[in-house]
Amino acid sequence: MESENNLIDGKYSFSDIIDVDKLESIFTKFSNLTGFTIGLVDNHSLEIIIKTGWHEICKIFHRADEIACKVCRKSNKILFADLANEKSVRIVECEHGLYDSATPIFIENKHVANLVTGQLLLQNPKIERFEKQATEFNFNKKEYLNALEKVPIVSKEKVTEVMNYLAEFSLFIAEQGLGNMRIERLNKDLEKEKRKAEESDKLKTEFINNMSHEIRTPMNGILGFSKILNQPNLTEVKKRQYITIIQNSGNQLMRIVDDILEISKLGTKQVESCYKEVCLNNLLLELFLFFDMKAKENKMPLYLNKGLSDKESVIFTDETILNKILTNLLENALKFTREGFIEFGYKVINNKIELYVKDTGIGIEQESQKKIFDRFSQEEKSLEQKVGGLGLGLSIAKENIELLDGKITVHSKKGSGTTFFVTIPYKSTN
Repeated sequence: MESENNLIDGKYSFSDIIDVDKLESIFTKFSNLTGFTIGLVDNHSLEIIIKTGWHEICKIFHRADEIACKVCRKSNKILFADLANEKSVRIVECEHGLYDSATPIFIENKHVANLVTGQLLLQNPKIERFEKQATEFNFNKKEYLNALEKVPIVSKEKVTEVMNYLAEFSLFIAEQGLGNMRIERLNKDLEKEKRKAEESDKLKTEFINNMSHEIRTPMNGILGFSKILNQPNLTEVKKRQYITIIQNSGNQLMRIVDDILEISKLGTKQVESCYKEVCLNNLLLELFLFFDMKAKENKMPLYLNKGLSDKESVIFTDETILNKILTNLLENALKFTREGFIEFGYKVINNKIELYVKDTGIGIEQESQKKIFDRFSQEEKSLEQKVGGLGLGLSIAKENIELLDGKITVHSKKGSGTTFFVTIPYKSTN
């Protein structure tokens, strides 16, 4: 209901788009010149935004007395009831014998406010009625009748003419305010997009510089040790060491190229998932056997937790994509964990498989946790120089997970380790 009555995506009310002080100043001058009271009421909140020119008979008597004020509120309900369907100005006689009028204000087909004038007489009053009213509400009769003499007597045509003018004027002011607000919001959006573009350009520049460093490092290893292998009198032990370095450098270079090609394919939507029966337990066991060797090289214990039996763990998914996702997360865990342990596994929650990779590494700052899934992003630029990498791993993982109708989340605290959660549908073959 709120979004139907508020403007600009339901975020702003009528009072937000007008200059209340300026409009109230103009209405006050109008009231002083014409004797017409003016009220502007927000249709959604029923907040009185502006009220000017109230006459003594209402200000000092009708509205000041608790019992008389109840009569006023009852009349107001009749005045505002279903006002949006009113085709012209509505004029209603209140129970105190005065006349009030109201007309709705629409902006972009939304009933946003009501313009009100009143505390008027359309003909000479019957004094007996007001004398009786003074007695009923215990008003000072002389002062009450003096206040009655100050009430303007106007024709219905005049009331309608004034109301139409004021409504058009209010609408003009509101539309101007709405236009200004839209321009202001557009400028903010443009500024936000500009900052994003500048940040993206900065990240791309850093990525290119980092990529140059990452490619040169293994290339230098390959070229340098290839030359050394041509030297005579090298022992077999030395040759095997240099060949191992060349092979490792080649593998490192291949991983860099694979990452660049992978992110390019994902960006151009060239990667499609291919579902088949996969034994999740077998897939995780293969990853465990592969990464356990690496973990042992770092003197790091690696643990695997399986949430289902082998039979229950047979699911429909894309094995290649799931393997890439978990490989990226496990490589990250090994890269950023120096002591403690690494653990990975899964459990079934609400017909979904929740896989996780947990480490006791350096952790991630809270403000960085949303950015780490962006392309070319790494939490600390100084750290990337120590551990290497292009900042594409988590972005590749996230975009691959989306191909499996899944999502990735992270729970981490700086200095206390990180846990990545990957949730995918549990499509059992059983």
